[in-house]
Amino acid sequence: MQRVAIYAREVPTVGAARQLDAQVARVSAVVRRRGGWVVATYIDCCPGTTLVRPGLGALMAHAGAGWFDVVVVERREQVALDPSLRRQVCDVLSRVGVRAVVLHPPLEARLGRLVAGLALVDLVEGL
Repeated sequence: MQRVAIYAREVPTVGAARQLDAQVARVSAVVRRRGGWVVATYIDCCPGTTLVRPGLGALMAHAGAGWFDVVVVERREQVALDPSLRRQVCDVLSRVGVRAVVLHPPLEARLGRLVAGLALVDLVEGL
């Protein structure tokens, strides 16, 4: 059974806490159905374009300490809108042996995998 961390993030708005709770519940349900064990949940509710966020910082520190094997996010944009920032996060996670999984990749990634014949599961690795 893989140890899984969930990362959720929403920009602060009215009802953001409810949105975060729903996001975590959706991801947790998928992880449980796949036989994973959710050992940690990291949440940020902040705007911005940097990677300096309390939840993400704790996630990265705990990944380095070996707390979990996989990080699951609902959408890759929750990590960062900027692809280069997402790549930085992936690189750090990869160096410490933690795999990143996106539940709902962008349409172009899903189509590319379908065409390549790799769309056999509904989880796509990488951010």
